[in-house]
Amino acid sequence: MRRIARSSRSVLAGVLGAAAAGCLSPSAILAQSFQLIVTVSPPGSNTNPAFWQPVKRFEFAAPGADPVALDDIPANQVADPAGAAFRTERELFIGNRHGNVLGMGSISRFTLSADGQTVTPSGTITAPGMIGVHEVALSPTTGELFATTVNNGIFRFTFDDDGNALPNGSFAGGQPFRGVAVHPNGRFVYATSFSSIIRVFRLDGGTGVTELPAIAVPNAINLHYFVVHPNGEHLYVCDIVANRVTRYRMGLAGELQFLGSFASPAAIDAAFSPDAAELFVGNHFGGGITRYQLDQGTQEFASTGFISTSSMGGFAIYTPRARPCFPDFNGDGNLDPDDLSDYIACYFTPPCPQSDYNADGNTDPDDLSDYIADYFFGCS
Repeated sequence: MRRIARSSRSVLAGVLGAAAAGCLSPSAILAQSFQLIVTVSPPGSNTNPAFWQPVKRFEFAAPGADPVALDDIPANQVADPAGAAFRTERELFIGNRHGNVLGMGSISRFTLSADGQTVTPSGTITAPGMIGVHEVALSPTTGELFATTVNNGIFRFTFDDDGNALPNGSFAGGQPFRGVAVHPNGRFVYATSFSSIIRVFRLDGGTGVTELPAIAVPNAINLHYFVVHPNGEHLYVCDIVANRVTRYRMGLAGELQFLGSFASPAAIDAAFSPDAAELFVGNHFGGGITRYQLDQGTQEFASTGFISTSSMGGFAIYTPRARPCFPDFNGDGNLDPDDLSDYIACYFTPPCPQSDYNADGNTDPDDLSDYIADYFFGCS
């Protein structure tokens, strides 16, 4: 058994005292819940920052459950928000339009707590010429970030080992864009330009990009944002004027096979529940989120409910990951005080990789509270 320092023993004594008093809050005992995160994005240009809107969050105890409104990400922590995407399990990016006409654009970074209840600002990404950011998307293979701008192309960023954003150029400069998605193989980027086509770009390594023939979307008028199905095979694109969501199958060479579309009012963006059984679609002009379910027999989407909101923009889903649970920390087959003291010693004596108990890539107070919860109350 490792002997723990005096400071660690005092912390341990406090933890044990809290447990005895019934004050421990096992924050990591999570239900199978998820959050729908949506930007409030009024149509058109909005030059007055006083009228820029927040980012809203809804929690669902399980797929199909009624939504519970959580605290907004306040309007003063974003700047006319439009797009939303997660870079890691708990790091949220929000693309900011800045009114589209103020000559500014940015991406706000936030970190969610392990239980998803607290959202903390963690920085801002900017670049010269990156004006009026709309949708943001990340490569599932390289982690590279792509951000569309209102009239100056698509900007790229990579990340160093500390998570710092590194500009990696841009492409299609001087051209307007709204939506962006990355093929699951990381080799192709799809983009919309508030028109009836999907533009396709092949990534050639480094900053190299080749534009491929555009794809005409049947009955489209004003395409905006995308969502990639969790199965990694299907791409959905939303149209705010044609009032439709169109579905494609993605080929390995970036080609898209049309699979049909369904009606949804002023559809700007969409998101799937974690089990992919439900699709949420936002109304850009009238506000609100329509809930749909896919009939596996007919392959048709049927409306199952409605969530009242203001004008919608970008969507993202947060799902607390089921974390490991091993209160027998020293692995001797017994759960006893040695395990507790060994974990405390590990936590307060860095570097100790095992101190990242919830396996989210960070050692922080969530790990300590999660371990204590499992030790005293058992795994859930």
